[in-house]
Amino acid sequence: MNKDKEKREADQALPWGVGVIIRHSTEPDKVLVVQEATSDGNIGKEVGMLTFPSGHVEFGETPEQAALREVLEETGYRIEIDYLLGQYTIPGIVGFALVANVVAEPDWSFIRPDDVLNVAWVSINEFVNGGSNLRPGNQAAVEDYLAGRREVIRDLR
Repeated sequence: MNKDKEKREADQALPWGVGVIIRHSTEPDKVLVVQEATSDGNIGKEVGMLTFPSGHVEFGETPEQAALREVLEETGYRIEIDYLLGQYTIPGIVGFALVANVVAEPDWSFIRPDDVLNVAWVSINEFVNGGSNLRPGNQAAVEDYLAGRREVIRDLR
């Protein structure tokens, strides 16, 4: 079996995840981030790490449906997806990064406190350049977002 075919078959077995860059409605340089409450060494996730709202795509869901669900569960916000930023393959998962806008004030009753320690609006430059411990794929997604790219496909393994 050749290496390209082996890699394709391995990629097909990877689970899907989503991450959402949510823009602030009145402060365009601010985005919504969450602080992780749990660890998952398989995908480089650590307690206390800052990330965009994110999670796994469940069986039968589209990445967009998973994004709407995960954002509501982690932040209480209802969002509207604007566009697909890209697909980022990192060790252990194929992630879809989406860009979205808030459409309603948060409903705190949806938040699952076992997933997230904190939710905050931060400057996107502060998030990336502030020495934060970022989840794998966040740096690449932010670079693509700030460069105005869309529908990027990147293998970050």
